[in-house]
Amino acid sequence: MGWLELLPLLRRVLPLLDRLAPMLEALMAGRMGGRAAVEMNAANLADFAKAHTDVQATLDDQRLALADLGSQLSVLRGEAETYRSQAARLASQTAALARTVQLLVAVTLLLVVLCLALLIVLLLRHR
Repeated sequence: MGWLELLPLLRRVLPLLDRLAPMLEALMAGRMGGRAAVEMNAANLADFAKAHTDVQATLDDQRLALADLGSQLSVLRGEAETYRSQAARLASQTAALARTVQLLVAVTLLLVVLCLALLIVLLLRHR
């Protein structure tokens, strides 16, 4: 086959190649774009994984802080109960002291009245 015989074949193939060239360019761009998209997705995935790790670390820190607050709350509840029982005991002691003071005042008044009565009796006898 000589060059002259190839020319009619090339003439039939050239329009096909002309249509095939843009498709090949689109395919190559798609592959390159696909690679870029894959790389971008990989970068996004890495960012997401880092953000997930950061969120997980923050949650772990908050869990520890919450557990610490829970233990502090338990201690505070115990202390509050202790203070409540002490307040009740002090209220009881205060009530008892008030009754004792009232009794002492009554006894003192009685003694004062008796002393006055004895004084009056002594003064009337010595006259």
